[in-house]
Amino acid sequence: MNNIKNSVRLIGNLGMDPEVKQLDNGTHMVKFRMATSDVYTSAEGETKENVQWHNIVMFGKVAEIVGQKLKIKKGDAVAIEGQLRYSNYTDAQGENRWFTDILAREVLLTNKKAQVMPAEADLVGSTEEPKNMKK
Repeated sequence: MNNIKNSVRLIGNLGMDPEVKQLDNGTHMVKFRMATSDVYTSAEGETKENVQWHNIVMFGKVAEIVGQKLKIKKGDAVAIEGQLRYSNYTDAQGENRWFTDILAREVLLTNKKAQVMPAEADLVGSTEEPKNMKK
């Protein structure tokens, strides 16, 4: 049951091309926004769509593979598995700002030939912050 305490699974479309970086410590990082949508019928009988946007981030080997080999781009349909992460920072005006993202451990490209990344345990991205990651 420990694996479901903080578990997120989403299927949606990329809203932007992924931002691929290598951090100063050599760790790879990929960030992108992903849209999910639900269609429902309102009380008035109208069909409505509810779109939600999610910030996705990956580190380590999974980010390196996604950034260099999968070549995902804006509009691609993907499935991700990961965990919610809440962070904060102080902006230039001294205000404390909070944000939520999803630390993805696995990515499945669903609109092309099925490719699951990663399949092996040693390719699963760490859930630690980059400064704590092992190379």
